[in-house]
Amino acid sequence: MRTLVLCDDKYHPARIARAGLEPLTAAGFSFDFIENAEEWSAERMADYPLVVVAKANAPQVWVTPTEEAAFLDYVQQGKGLLVIHSGTAGLREQAGMRGLLGGVFVKHPPQCPVTVEPKADHP
Repeated sequence: MRTLVLCDDKYHPARIARAGLEPLTAAGFSFDFIENAEEWSAERMADYPLVVVAKANAPQVWVTPTEEAAFLDYVQQGKGLLVIHSGTAGLREQAGMRGLLGGVFVKHPPQCPVTVEPKADHP
């Protein structure tokens, strides 16, 4: 599935999103990445059945009311939107995006060690 990915901000480098999504290519996903928000447009987004947002709206604000309306329209057309971690940051004042996503970051907790223990029999 052709997927558009918006990523890269001050605290979440694009290489993290790229590395995290790369294993999905084996399942038939192909990714086109936008790291500079100025390259995003509603028209470009419309060409994809799925958009992944892993780009914070801070410190550089790129989700204005125009972009917010485009995302709402995109989803209302039945297309897929996956917003992960950093994509929910900096949207506290955008009521439409907040409603679409079901919530946004209020603040980031302090970084701490995290242990991941995958189950051996989980697919």
